[in-house]
Amino acid sequence: MPIERELKFRFSETHSATELWRLLGAKPRRRRLNATYLDTRDAVLRRAHAALRMRRSGRRWLQCFKAEPRTGAVLLGRHEWEFAARGGRLRIGAFPLDQIRATSGIDLGALQDRLHAVFTTQFDRSTVELQAPGARIEVAFDRGTIAADRRREALREIEFELLEGDFLVLLERVRALIPGLALELEVGSKAERGYRLASGQRARPVKARRPSIDAQGDPRDAIAAIVGACVSQVAANAGGTSAARDPEYLHQLRVGLRRLRSALRLFRALLPPERTQALVDRLHAVLPALGVARDWDVVTELLEKRILPAAGEGIDLAATLRWARRRRMRARRDARAVTASSAFQQLLIDAMIWAEQAGRADGAAPLDPSVRARTLTAFAKRKVARLTHRVEQHGDGCDWSDGAARHQVRIRLKRLRYACDFFTACFKRKRVRRYLDHLEALQDLLGELNDLAMARQLFAEAAGGTGVQGAFINGWLAAREDALIAALADAWRVFREQARPA
Repeated sequence: MPIERELKFRFSETHSATELWRLLGAKPRRRRLNATYLDTRDAVLRRAHAALRMRRSGRRWLQCFKAEPRTGAVLLGRHEWEFAARGGRLRIGAFPLDQIRATSGIDLGALQDRLHAVFTTQFDRSTVELQAPGARIEVAFDRGTIAADRRREALREIEFELLEGDFLVLLERVRALIPGLALELEVGSKAERGYRLASGQRARPVKARRPSIDAQGDPRDAIAAIVGACVSQVAANAGGTSAARDPEYLHQLRVGLRRLRSALRLFRALLPPERTQALVDRLHAVLPALGVARDWDVVTELLEKRILPAAGEGIDLAATLRWARRRRMRARRDARAVTASSAFQQLLIDAMIWAEQAGRADGAAPLDPSVRARTLTAFAKRKVARLTHRVEQHGDGCDWSDGAARHQVRIRLKRLRYACDFFTACFKRKRVRRYLDHLEALQDLLGELNDLAMARQLFAEAAGGTGVQGAFINGWLAAREDALIAALADAWRVFREQARPA
C-alpha cells in the first residue's frame, strides 16, 4: 500500500525562500495549488485522523485520501492514495475502498453521500527534486493560507518528501539544513490545522499516544514506531512551548523527552553502546532548563490556586506571587530558547536516525540476550520483569519520609510505566491496564511530593519567604507533605498486590 514518507518544518519569516534554494543549489518550479477538504457533519474522517481532499493545480484535478498509520507515529509516514479527478468531480469508486478499509478502518464508500466541504487551502508551492546517493527527494516550500468560513490562518512550511530510496538519506540531508534555515519540526498536517480552524478550536498540548506494535513481530520492527511516537509528542508540543502560555505544553514536551530517553535505553543494545549513550546524554543535557521552567510553573500554580486561597486576611502573599511570576517568565524564556534552537531540532532528527539504524537487520550485533528474543513479546516481558524487580527492590521497606529514597523509587517507576505503556500490546490487556492504573496513582503521589520539596527549596529564596508569609507557606507545604506520605504506604501496598503484567 502507498506510504507517503516526508518531514515537515515550520519556516520562519526571518529566512527567505531564496536562502533555501541557494543552500540546495537548485532552481525551483512554481505552481498555485487550491484544495478543498471534505468530511461528514459528524467529522468521521477527522476523528479517524484521516483526510479527503480535492486539489487543483492549473487545469489538473487530483483527489487524495490520507490516513495516519496505526502506530500513532505520524513521522513514520501516512498512507496516501491519489488519483486524477476529471472535471474536478470526486469519484469515491476510484479509490481502492477495500484496501482503505483494511488499513484505516474507514468505510469511505459508505460516507460518499454525507460528505461536504469543511475548509480550503490556497498556497504557492515551489519545488525542487534532489538526487542524492541512495535517494530521490522532493523539497517543497508552501506559502499561503488555510481558510474556513471567515477565519484565516497563514501557512508557511517546508516539506521534504522521499520519492524513492532510503529514508535515512533524507534524514541526514535535512539535519544538515536545520542550522542554516532555523527549521523547526512540524507534526501537524494541513488537514489538522484546517479542521481546528473550522471548528474554532485552539491548538492544545499533545499527550503521548500509545504506539501500535506487532506483539509477535521482531523486536527491531517496533523501534521506529516507539521512537517515532516519542519524537512526535516532543515536536507537537515544542511549538506551543515557544508560542503559548499554557504550561501543559512544557509538561507534555518533558514527558515526551523522558519517554524517548526510556525508549533508547530499552533498545540500547541494538547499536554500539557509545552511540546510544551519547544520544541519551544529549537528551539529559536539555532537560535542566526545561525542568526549571516547569518548576516555576508548578510553584506559581501552587501559590495561585492552593496556598493563596488558604491564607487568612492577615497574610499578604502578593509580593511572593509577583516574585514567582517574574521568575516563571524568565524560566519560560530560557526554555523557549532551548526548544527553538537548531541543536534541539537536530537532536530530534538524530533520534529518528538512531531508530532507523537500530531497526535494521544489518545493524550491529546485539549485546543484550533479550534482543535476540524471537518475538517482541518475549523481549518486552524480559525488559518489564527486570524493571519491575528494580522498582520492588527499592520500594519494599522504603522509608517514605526519606526524600532521597522516594526519589529513587519515583525514577524507577517512571521507567517501568513507560515500558509497560510502550509494550501494552504484548500483555493481557485488562491485567496490564489495571497494573498501569495503580502504578500511575503511586507515581502521582510521588510526583506531588517531589513538587512540594522543590517548592520549599524555591520559596526559601523568596523575599517573602521569611516572617509570617514564610511560616504560613512552609506550614502549608509540611501539612500537605505529611498527608501524602501517610497515603504512600497504602498506595504501595495496593500496587504490590497487583499481578505483574503477563
